Amino acid sequence: MRNIFLMTAAAATAVVSFGIGTSAYAQGGSYQGSCRNIQTSNGVLSAECADTQGNYRQSAINSSQCRGDIGNSNGMLACNGAAATGGNIVSSAD
Repeated sequence: MRNIFLMTAAAATAVVSFGIGTSAYAQGGSYQGSCRNIQTSNGVLSAECADTQGNYRQSAINSSQCRGDIGNSNGMLACNGAAATGGNIVSSAD
């Protein structure tokens, strides 16, 4: 039991040390499977997300306003409670 507690504490420390505030992976959401270059700054989540044609579009959303999952809607970050900005293509489909 003590070993499980210590491993859990070590994992939590690693997450705090390596991700909170700089990586959006702490935010969670289905967008992670189709977006790249994911970052957060001052509550704003930004990423390049694939659209239905395979192009990557720049998108940003105020993740602190989101309720529930943050997803990718045709290259734009999307959630209940906030509107995304962006849409410019950053790289085209091959």
